[in-house]
Amino acid sequence: MDKKELKALRRPFIKELFRKNKWNLAITVIAALIVAGANLMISWLIKEIADLISGDCPYGFGTLLIVGAAAFGLLFVGWVLDHFFLSEFRAKAMKQYREYAFDRLMEKGIQAFSGENTSLYISALSNDVNTIETDFIGKLQGTIQVAVTFVGALVMMILYSPLLTLIAIGFSLLPILVSVVLGNKAAVAEKNVSDKKKPTPAC
Repeated sequence: MDKKELKALRRPFIKELFRKNKWNLAITVIAALIVAGANLMISWLIKEIADLISGDCPYGFGTLLIVGAAAFGLLFVGWVLDHFFLSEFRAKAMKQYREYAFDRLMEKGIQAFSGENTSLYISALSNDVNTIETDFIGKLQGTIQVAVTFVGALVMMILYSPLLTLIAIGFSLLPILVSVVLGNKAAVAEKNVSDKKKPTPAC
């Protein structure tokens, strides 16, 4: 069975995660967006408080206090939505997934176990359940928050100083470029050492 066929077989299983569960997923995503927005507000607030202390802030203390209260209020709202709707999404998704996999397995006759590859259904009831719950649903909120926070922080940096943003991006890419260059050189050197260690064939 090639990857395309395996993917087609797994597609109905994945659909069970979202069947009649899209509302919980939507609120979960909204909660992640709210928390990411609140984190950006707090980052902006810290910067403005530092400017206020140095006497270079265009906003008054009262304005910053209101923004801080709004940010922590959004954090609380995001936490409440996440607590209820993510838990509901996870529970319903995994229940539907297990039930669908079990029903498909029960539909198979005895002959199917000897003449057909039923490992997909067995895996769906064991390994795949843990993988989906841990690696997909468990990391859903964090992935959304990191993505939104990254984009928002990048936009804020560009608005404050495009030049410093380019410099920061350059410094962040520098370790990656160095690791790629040194990694290639290390691979070549390792291959050369390996070739030298190979025994010379006897004439």
